[in-house]
Amino acid sequence: MSASHEKAFVSVLEHIGTHVVQQIGVLQLSSLRLLYVEELKLNGYENTNYRSEKLLKRLQKDPIQEHIQFTRVDHDNADAISFWLVYSLKITVLNAVARAYTLGTTDKYKNIALLLRQNILQAFRESKDLQWPPTADDMELTPENLLPTDLVRFLSMVMAGKEDMETNEKMKRLVFSIGQELCRAVSEGEWKLPKHILLCVTVRHLFRSKQLTTILHRLGHSKSYGFGFELETALAKVLDKVSSYRTPAIVIRD
Repeated sequence: MSASHEKAFVSVLEHIGTHVVQQIGVLQLSSLRLLYVEELKLNGYENTNYRSEKLLKRLQKDPIQEHIQFTRVDHDNADAISFWLVYSLKITVLNAVARAYTLGTTDKYKNIALLLRQNILQAFRESKDLQWPPTADDMELTPENLLPTDLVRFLSMVMAGKEDMETNEKMKRLVFSIGQELCRAVSEGEWKLPKHILLCVTVRHLFRSKQLTTILHRLGHSKSYGFGFELETALAKVLDKVSSYRTPAIVIRD
């Protein structure tokens, strides 16, 4: 674990050396924390809860602090989030703050995307393995008990401009549908979700078209044709087993 942290910290130092010291630039501490967390994961140790404050204290004790400065930016709005800047000694704090607002406009999309990605992967890791064959209960999930809360809130805000979706069934369906698409994409198809299973089975049942199912699968909307075939086979075996249990034995007497 300590080796992973050391490698992650070295990557952060190299990033600061290039973008702050050499290029006389400005970075947000939150971006450095995300880099640190990603490097931890690449080195075999995952800790998405690593705090910016810990990274800041370590940077302040490292020799690189002789070439950089730190400043905290507070907003006039009490509800706004404060943030730390890491910037070159060769620029003033006013210049650093001015650059930070421009930088923030660019970085905020990246930060939101990485946050949602982390939440989706965490939800995937914590999800229950799909029993085989899946039951009707496995397919009757809702956004609240399947998708990450932050993802539902984000999609609701993007599509409807508000978080409260209780009165809009159509929008809830869209959020659930698009949310599953994102979860499947982020997990690289490993997360088996109701939408993709049901669409695969439905298309196979209605059209029996391998080509159509394959197109939907490649677009990320459905499981593969082979998956649908395996599922039908598994369901048929279960039904056959159940029917054999319930069919009374026929006894032939002389």
